[in-house]
Amino acid sequence: MTTVARRVRLWLVLGFGAAPGLTATGLAIAVAGAVLAPLATLGVGRVVDGLTAGDGDLARQGLWLVAAGIVVGVLQAVSWPLVWFFVDDLGERFARHRVLRLIAGIPTVAHHDLPEMADRVSTLRREARDLGAAGQRLGTDASTVVGTVTLAGVLGSIAWWLALLVPAALLPAWASGRAFRARYEAERHNEQAIRAADRLLDIARGPATGLEVRCSGAPATLVDALGSALDERMSAVAEASRVTRPFAVVTRLAWIALLAVAVVGVFASVRAGSLGVGSLVVLVLLVPQVESMATMLQGLVARGVRTAQHLARLDELEQYAAGFAGSPAGHPSDGDASSRPWRLERGIELVDVGFTYPGATSPSLEGVTLHLDAGTTVALVGENGAGKSTLVMLLARLHDPTRGRIRVDGRPLTELPHASWHERLGAVFQDHTDPHVLVHEAVGIGDLDGATDERVDAALGRADASGLVAALPRGRDTQLGRQFAGGTDLSGGQWQRLAVARGLLREEPLLMLLDEPSSALDAAAEDAILGGYLSRAREVRRRTGGITVVVSHRLSTVRAADRIVVLEGGRVVEDGTHDELVAAGGPYAELFDLQARSYR
Repeated sequence: MTTVARRVRLWLVLGFGAAPGLTATGLAIAVAGAVLAPLATLGVGRVVDGLTAGDGDLARQGLWLVAAGIVVGVLQAVSWPLVWFFVDDLGERFARHRVLRLIAGIPTVAHHDLPEMADRVSTLRREARDLGAAGQRLGTDASTVVGTVTLAGVLGSIAWWLALLVPAALLPAWASGRAFRARYEAERHNEQAIRAADRLLDIARGPATGLEVRCSGAPATLVDALGSALDERMSAVAEASRVTRPFAVVTRLAWIALLAVAVVGVFASVRAGSLGVGSLVVLVLLVPQVESMATMLQGLVARGVRTAQHLARLDELEQYAAGFAGSPAGHPSDGDASSRPWRLERGIELVDVGFTYPGATSPSLEGVTLHLDAGTTVALVGENGAGKSTLVMLLARLHDPTRGRIRVDGRPLTELPHASWHERLGAVFQDHTDPHVLVHEAVGIGDLDGATDERVDAALGRADASGLVAALPRGRDTQLGRQFAGGTDLSGGQWQRLAVARGLLREEPLLMLLDEPSSALDAAAEDAILGGYLSRAREVRRRTGGITVVVSHRLSTVRAADRIVVLEGGRVVEDGTHDELVAAGGPYAELFDLQARSYR
């Protein structure tokens, strides 16, 4: 399917997908109204000519046209707001759901690191309302086209040269569309400035950042930065308008002058006797319709330009999402049951793995070769920026290596469907989500259907969070977040306990990733959670061969791991047990001794 055909199909899906029956009804009424409005005006002229000439049949024909126009006009006035009210609301829901499902269905986080894709995602979030109005725009555009053709026919029935007013109206419409296109292009090229403004606004008004913003005296700075970002956008838009608007104004004035000449020409023909009085009446009554037609054609072109921009962004994002594992519309294929690994026999092997983030000048990982044996716990240690979290994301297949290979029991990880691999993962990240939902939903996100009370309670127990939840007003049914009525807020450590419980909901993952899972917890809480998890995980590992990867700066925690891997500058510099690395006297021994001295 060609790009144009694909986007036209997407436009029709957005237009009819939410409420096909209502949209078709509104479309039919709009087209009928567009046809009968000029025909009813023609009927008035026939009534006048019939009465003037004493032709009763001509007058009756005109009355029928006028009556039909009045009936359809009343029907349109009554039904149009009602029909499109529901279509717009349903369409917005349909469009937002499609965009959200599309973005959430992308199985990696690579698009967050691509500025052009981040621009598309940010714009589509704002444009969901416009995308949802595709149904109404279909009705408006169809009625404009059909009404224009009908109007041209009525004008041509008076005098053939009057029909030329219709193609002449396309010139100001084209000029207006040219101006709109330049504006939209300017906005698109400055999307990063718009994203920056949105982010600054979120920082200024967000409850999570409000404390620091106000205590640091930053509001004025944020306002200035927000103004600068908006000024950057507006200057580009103003420049685009400066170049294109004069031509649009000139063509509009020329069109009005041409319309005036047409009226004078018909008046002269009536005086000369070549046209009847009814023709002059029809033209006078049609002048507002002709002027409205010119305005609607300009709107049609402007909507066409804007809709094309929206559809292009949505289509590009859909094509990007569909590129993952051959999945349609950004929803990864789960593959057949044989593609899902249920047990690790040998483990996970990394061979000369390297990774460079998009736009970065140097790799975050380079030449990493490791074999993570099935059934072991591996700790990743290193200073900030050493590549630990990047390696965790590669293991989770949230990114794919830019160099080298990762194999699971000898099978390339890239051959496993994303969803099949993610189903067998458990993960807790330092930058975790704080969802303002009910407690049991915050723990069960990702598997709400299977998150029974028993499973949620077990996960809370593994995260040492049972007492926390029991102390809340409604236990696991407590609403989180003070922004909601009756909501309760949590401390940073409490939010992290819920994040740990969420990560531990899957009881037998093949790969458990713990990336600084206790950074907001005190040492005693960390020991209770991680120590308890590692002891329980040994039995699970015996059954599934599962691997646990722990990232932590607290070396007192990682010393319990079966194996410790030290990263420095994106490379593996040490690999062994705690005792072996301390005896070696290398970077790990230095870090351990430094922390031990601090505790002493």
